Amino acid sequence: MKPIRSLAVFIFGIIVGIVLTIGGTAFAGYLIVTKTKMGDIEDKVIDKAIEGFDLPADIRELTMLDYGKNLYEKLRKIGQTPISDIESALGYRVSPIIAEAFGIEESIVSASTFPELPDAIVNGIKVRTLNEKLGVEFPDFPLFKDEAFLDTPVKSAFSTLDDQPFDKFVKIVYDDDPDPAKPRSNKFVQKLGSYKISEISNDMDSILADTKLSEVVTITEESEPILKALKDTYLDSQALNDKIGNLKVKDVFKNYDSGVISLISEDTSIQDVPQTLSTAIAQATLYELTTLGVYNVNFTYASEETKAKMYNNSPNEIVQAYMEISENPASAPDKVRPGFHYVSGSITQDRINGLTGFKKGDILVLTGAAQIPDEEVFTSVFSIDTKGYDLTIGDDVWVDNPGGYMFIRGYTGAGTITSARQIKKTSDLVYDAVLVEILP
Repeated sequence: MKPIRSLAVFIFGIIVGIVLTIGGTAFAGYLIVTKTKMGDIEDKVIDKAIEGFDLPADIRELTMLDYGKNLYEKLRKIGQTPISDIESALGYRVSPIIAEAFGIEESIVSASTFPELPDAIVNGIKVRTLNEKLGVEFPDFPLFKDEAFLDTPVKSAFSTLDDQPFDKFVKIVYDDDPDPAKPRSNKFVQKLGSYKISEISNDMDSILADTKLSEVVTITEESEPILKALKDTYLDSQALNDKIGNLKVKDVFKNYDSGVISLISEDTSIQDVPQTLSTAIAQATLYELTTLGVYNVNFTYASEETKAKMYNNSPNEIVQAYMEISENPASAPDKVRPGFHYVSGSITQDRINGLTGFKKGDILVLTGAAQIPDEEVFTSVFSIDTKGYDLTIGDDVWVDNPGGYMFIRGYTGAGTITSARQIKKTSDLVYDAVLVEILP
């Protein structure tokens, strides 16, 4: 069956039926159209010319005149006439052809009018037909491999895409996948997998509020401290704000025991760092700041006494002393040299605490043999000038101070310095006191 042959029926009906009816005044024409039945025309003429032509029984009984009138009415109201009625009038069925072309039910086509046919096709055509019959290329989504979705009418399938879960659009390998060789998808992607597209689009804030940072970012023991500190924090703005506000230095900096940040406690709150660090820098000694690389001061040729004084003062104190010396040069010796305290016997932190006017970096000058007891812990930075007397440093002696400059001075041929073990220190900013200066 070919559509061009049905066109012949249109022409035949119009010319023989309609035209002769409207303008038929000739007697011969009148006889033809009123006496000849369509069944005879079909049997004797049309079947020989048009393959597949088939008039229904009721149409076969109509005369050519009545057939022409009937066809005229149907064509005149073609917009309101079901395709099945037009097929009956023409004796030729287009419904099977259209249904086959679009993969829909034949009854959907035949029950529609021509204006209704596009909507009928869209409502009836299935998703798989777009690919199999119309050659539409689908994206490589899991959804387009879902048999149930492929058998869904196009109109309803694509109008409800936002009701589909996320894992219909993204290939997700879940932790419980039976194939151990497949690399697992990110935890957050796995979590999103069960959410509908509409939920992700409209309520992402709620999803994030129920998601931990460790579900979004892979965090291991090698990760930065701040990530490890936040790994169990939910991605809710308030939760993050609260957690970050309570982070400590050790939670943020990997090497918090080096650089300027080492001047403050590792347990300092991040919120307090600016003020606390400013205060610490202002109070830090020149030796601490030089060791940290903040200042580049060279006292190579200065005496140990000058080093002890200058290194153990803060830059603020040094500037202040300079201003005072400028006003009163005679005060210079007191400003640039440490204090001297004369002692002998046991040297302990309690002993230092009892010294009048002791300042950081002052020098203990021996007036006789002296001993530092085992396991003594000093919190002050000080130096010792043995003046030729014996000095015995006990075992496991510590200097527990943020930082400063120390020296122990001995003399060749006069007295001995006995150290069971080097003086230990809790900060790298404390000068190693057992690197003694030996004078002749």
